[in-house]
Amino acid sequence: MAAYADRIASAAIANAIASPMLPSRPATTSSPGAVLSASAFPPPRPAAASSSSEARRFDSSQRRFDTTSLPSAAPQSKAKPRPWTQDEDKALIQSMTDAPEDYVKAANAVGDRSNIQCRARWTDHLDPNLDKSPWRPEEEDAVLLVGLAEFQTRWAKARAHT
Repeated sequence: MAAYADRIASAAIANAIASPMLPSRPATTSSPGAVLSASAFPPPRPAAASSSSEARRFDSSQRRFDTTSLPSAAPQSKAKPRPWTQDEDKALIQSMTDAPEDYVKAANAVGDRSNIQCRARWTDHLDPNLDKSPWRPEEEDAVLLVGLAEFQTRWAKARAHT
């Protein structure tokens, strides 16, 4: 039995020296007297496989570069920005008075606008709670000083409190 183990070990060492790659799994033998052969080791990879993967990486990075870096090659969006009409504004105001903060229903009521566009139009332009008066530095500074005294450097809490 010891002779068998010595024979397998010496064959494995000889094959390992001859082949630069190690076996991925141990070879199975059908009979106790069989010796490991070079066929038990996987063949070396061909050089073309690495070049094709490099080509694949280049193609994908080139495609990514083409679509993101160059403005002329970037895919154009289907809808171009257009100004809001008075009818759209009226429909948005009516929808927001019926169902406040429900921008999906507002988008359905307006028609050809997304819920994100409706939210932006409402919060930036049409909300009746917006203060559209001229900026008053004295009042604004007073509000900031009160928030700073109460909340120190926690600006989000100071803003929520005012």
